[in-house]
Amino acid sequence: MNEEKRSPKELFMSYGCSFFHMHRDGLYDEYKSHEISNAQEKEWKIEFRSIALAKFEDNPTEEVHSCYRYLDTIDFDTEEDCIDSIIDSIKRRKGSMDSFSKLLVSEQLCDTLQSNKIDRVRLKKIKSLSQSLLHDVIKEPANIDAYYKNLGYLRDKLGEPDITDRASKALEQINQLRTSRWSQFLSRSALQS
Repeated sequence: MNEEKRSPKELFMSYGCSFFHMHRDGLYDEYKSHEISNAQEKEWKIEFRSIALAKFEDNPTEEVHSCYRYLDTIDFDTEEDCIDSIIDSIKRRKGSMDSFSKLLVSEQLCDTLQSNKIDRVRLKKIKSLSQSLLHDVIKEPANIDAYYKNLGYLRDKLGEPDITDRASKALEQINQLRTSRWSQFLSRSALQS
């Protein structure tokens, strides 16, 4: 393996600020040997998010993965402003997203709702945004960007029936998720009374 040694910052950034992914590739111990402070990592994470958000804002179709990477770095217990930033960015760029990008972002937002504890206000915002994106995909004729059409492994997954069916399933999942979370909240509240 002729890979040049990367700086700790390059490692941190190239792995999306994820120790899990560094560890999976056998680079976590190397990174940790540099004894980078939490404050420094926090600065790099802010820089990483800024870059990811700018890429998504610039081209929300080809850089849809930057939205995922941004979401993956958020500590949902303490970084509410980051949640608001990505929600606002998606809302701003919604009009320039093709159907498949809207579907992908909605699915990522749904995964975010399932795997994180999010305050009620932001939960409603994410749900509403996801529903809006999915309604667009279902109601409008599928418009698929050439970027996705040129990716060979996606060709047979980009037909209008495939996209709308997948969007319908995602919408159902989001609606059920919200109901089940709300039911859980009500159940806990009743038990505490």
